[in-house]
Amino acid sequence: MPQQIVQLVYPALVLFFVLFALIVSDRAFPLRVRRMFYLMLLTSLILVLMDGSSGWLAGQGFLSGRAGVGTLVVTMKYMLRPLILMFWIQVILRNCEKRLFLVVCLPGVLNLLLCLINLKTHWIFGFREDGTLFWGPLIPLPFLVLAFYFVLMAVLVIWEARKNDRTEIFLVFVILCTMVFASFMEFLRDYRVMLDHILGVGVCLYYFYLAIQA
Repeated sequence: MPQQIVQLVYPALVLFFVLFALIVSDRAFPLRVRRMFYLMLLTSLILVLMDGSSGWLAGQGFLSGRAGVGTLVVTMKYMLRPLILMFWIQVILRNCEKRLFLVVCLPGVLNLLLCLINLKTHWIFGFREDGTLFWGPLIPLPFLVLAFYFVLMAVLVIWEARKNDRTEIFLVFVILCTMVFASFMEFLRDYRVMLDHILGVGVCLYYFYLAIQA
């Protein structure tokens, strides 16, 4: 594996596998909560691996003239980022009714389906054969879904702070602020790796905190 990919991905891989081992061996949380952390870890791992490999491949010119590969990479990003936040919110709402979980899942599932359909229709975005990116009529959708989950997490932070452990809520709030900042940096400065790595690190920090308090 090229040196650039190893340097970018290896620290995140170590952190993810350590956390995975802890989740497997720890029975302090309900199965539903552990499943959410498994899913968050898996999606974060895929994003980090794609960041490392796609960046190197683009530098080597591999993606030039391969519109299908470029479309797949960007689709995975648009599809998985909201899912991580969707799983995270379900952990925050772990003591609420299951019907509320279904409502939370609707935007993420809709975004997932449309991203998959986009591979054929290019309703959201696509790549021309020369490698240039073009936007489709539904391009705002992934960003709106991500923004929806950001706002929902902020609302839950304020709501839960009144009745639950304020330290947990403060931690989620700080992580949320770093994610929002990374999103703006990606949008304004094209820092494409920041948000994916912060999502992964945030998941790990959140689990470590809950494990200490259990």
